[in-house]
This record gives sequence, C-alpha cells and structure tokens, in this order.
Amino acid sequence: MSLPPQLRKVADTIWELPTSYKSGMRVPARIIATESLLGGMEAKRLGVSRQSIIKVWIAERLKQAS
Repeated sequence: MSLPPQLRKVADTIWELPTSYKSGMRVPARIIATESLLGGMEAKRLGVSRQSIIKVWIAERLKQAS
C-alpha cells in the first residue's frame, strides 16, 4: 500500500504525520481512523476498489510473516 512512509501508528486508531512531512507544517497531523478506514481512503485516492487494497495488505502481511 502506498500510504506515506512517515505515517506512524500511535495507537490502534491514531496515526501521526510529523512536521517534516510537508513544508510549512508547524505541528504534527493526527489522523483518527482504523486501518480499514485508511485502506478505504487510499483506495478512493487511487481509484481502485477497497477489496484490491485489502488483497495487497494481506499479501504484504504474509510476506512480512514469512
């Protein structure tokens, strides 16, 4: 999945982008969302189905586990 590599998981539903993510940011950005919701947002941005994103997530997790 192509979420920003700087996106850091703070808690189960809290994600944070540091001020270094984009020029002019003065404070970190906090995103309150589940992994599923993030996947849905990413799918919409890419113009693909949410199911496609889930398949990629599963493949990535299986690859990491092996």
